[in-house]
Formats: sequence, C-alpha cells, structure tokens
Amino acid sequence: MLEHITAKTITAQDIVNGEPWVCLGLKVSKVMINMGFGTTKPVRGAKRPKFTETQQELCRAVFEQLGRLQQLRVLDMRRNNLYPGSRTYFPLPFELRLGLGQLSRLEDIEVIGFHYSQDLRIPDVTWMLQSWPYLVAVYGTNLSSKRSKTYGNECVRNHKLAFMLKSRGVRYQRDGDDTEMRVSLAISALYDTESESESESESESENESGWETVSEDD
Repeated sequence: MLEHITAKTITAQDIVNGEPWVCLGLKVSKVMINMGFGTTKPVRGAKRPKFTETQQELCRAVFEQLGRLQQLRVLDMRRNNLYPGSRTYFPLPFELRLGLGQLSRLEDIEVIGFHYSQDLRIPDVTWMLQSWPYLVAVYGTNLSSKRSKTYGNECVRNHKLAFMLKSRGVRYQRDGDDTEMRVSLAISALYDTESESESESESESENESGWETVSEDD
C-alpha cells in the first residue's frame, strides 16, 4: 500500500535485484539513485568517460524496474541531505540510448528531479515532453554540462533545453549544490488549481529565438 517514499540513496544493484524493489503502487519517490560509476562532479572542461557495456546494461535494467511503477507522479532523484562525500555518487543518466524510453508507461509523471548535472540532448527532452503530458516541473543543477563545439560554453545546450521546457509550460528550477529539496512545495502547488498558470507559463516563455540556431551536434 506504500505510495510515498523519501530516503537518502539507493544503489542501482538494490533496484535491479529487487523483486520488486518497492511497492508497485508508488506515487512519489524522493530517493537519489546511485549507479556506482564513480564521481558525479565533472572536472571543468573534461569529457565524461564513456560508459562500458556493463554500465549501459545496468542503466537499462534500472529503467526497466522504474518503468514498472506505472502510478508514479514524482520521481525526484536529487540528494536528500546526503552526508559529506556525496559527490562520489553517480546519478542515473536520463538518456534514451541508456534506456529512458522504458519509462513511457509512466504517463502520470508530473515532477522530475536530477542529482547534480545531466548530459541530456535535444531528443531526450523532446521524448520527455511527448511521453509525459502532465509534466509540470523539472529540478536539477544542469540539464546538460556538455560543452558546445560552436560556442565553447557548457551553458549553451543547457539554455536551449531549458527553453524547450519553458516553451511547453514546464517549470525548470536550477538547484545549487547546497539547495534543499523543494519538491514538497511543487507537489502541493500542483493541486491548488488546474489552470495555475497559463498566463504564468506565457510570461516565463521569453523570446529566446537565438538558441534556435544551435544544432543538436553542438
């Protein structure tokens, strides 16, 4: 009967080896998923190491388990008051090539939260917007920390992806490393009114057409 769980962290192995690892009727999950691949904090200017085949298979297995939680509405994988040294945790990468598509059955998703930065690409965010019609908020440090080949700036892709979300009325809140979780506030706001802000989303969707020229390869 469990519908809401909040915890510091769970390892990918615990999720994969559980049958099931949590109640399938879960609606709210606030747990950071540790893949165990190394550090989460990228070295400025350094490329993220390529995932091995074993690591890719583990990502897909975790997504497969998450995909069974068909009543899930909040999937917040940010840190929850982790103790010092938490930067040695590696978060679940939200990428289609690593199994994100297996979450297509989570049609009621409203809130997503990332632990530190992701390396999302345009197809990943496009898929999220198409697959989760009720998505209203995304939280995290960066949607993408990948540098742009064109501009030599890691912020370019992040701005582009943030604009994609905002243009569809999805709130994007960028967290700092010391920011406490705010999802409880977002959840309560979801049910205050159904039309909370058609006007608000229009005001947030500023004209950033300059980003439209950035290609996916950048």
